[in-house]
Amino acid sequence: MWVNLVDRALAPVASWLQEGTMRRLGIERTMGLASRYNRFRTGRELRYREERYSRDFAGLLADNGPVSAHANEIRDGYVLDTSRDLLHLERLLRDAEEVIAERGAQSTPDKRYRAFFRNLLTPADLIRFPSFLDFVLSSDVLATVAEYFGSIPRLSDTLPPGVRFAESSKEMDAESHLPPRDSQLFHIDPYSRPMVYVIVTLRDVERPGHVLGLAGPGKPVPLGGRTRGRRGRRRQRRRSRRPHHRRPRFLQG
Repeated sequence: MWVNLVDRALAPVASWLQEGTMRRLGIERTMGLASRYNRFRTGRELRYREERYSRDFAGLLADNGPVSAHANEIRDGYVLDTSRDLLHLERLLRDAEEVIAERGAQSTPDKRYRAFFRNLLTPADLIRFPSFLDFVLSSDVLATVAEYFGSIPRLSDTLPPGVRFAESSKEMDAESHLPPRDSQLFHIDPYSRPMVYVIVTLRDVERPGHVLGLAGPGKPVPLGGRTRGRRGRRRQRRRSRRPHHRRPRFLQG
């Protein structure tokens, strides 16, 4: 397909632009170039998903599966669900405990990039533990993200991946004695825009089993009426500056 050929041809240029956290042109200019390229590359798909959302999203959602009695709406960039009754959530929590028992807190400290934050999930786990995809693709989650986007969302196929199972701990970082860095600092994620992170808290957090929908600044304008979903454009996300906890923290998002 011609799009793949263009992607491969531009890959060296993209790597060159991304070096040093996009310092060659700056984050805003680099993201602007990426946004224009993505509109050229996936604009037809985006328009199709916007049209289907405005024309028949209720029917598509009904075909996908039931929706819980309560509806979540992203306001001011986030929504927090503490009900623990979202479809497939309890299955996800049980499967997550199995992954933690197998692989959690087993890494030895090293100096790799972002050693304090590691993904425990492998592609094979999505088959072994279907609850991960069942949850994020459930009508409960899709209804919230689609309303925010004004289009039918999709899982990311770039960075970060559509489903992650993250373990975060200073004990895995051989350089934890140094000042906070990278995602431990206030920062902007140079990824797809707009994007919604659906984060499920698991271990070593105050309230396990809660679901956080986190969106970036700037609400898209709906045409009618994301977790990690995307509309083929690049996007920013901000985080507070906070050093990571000493004990492992497990998140699935």
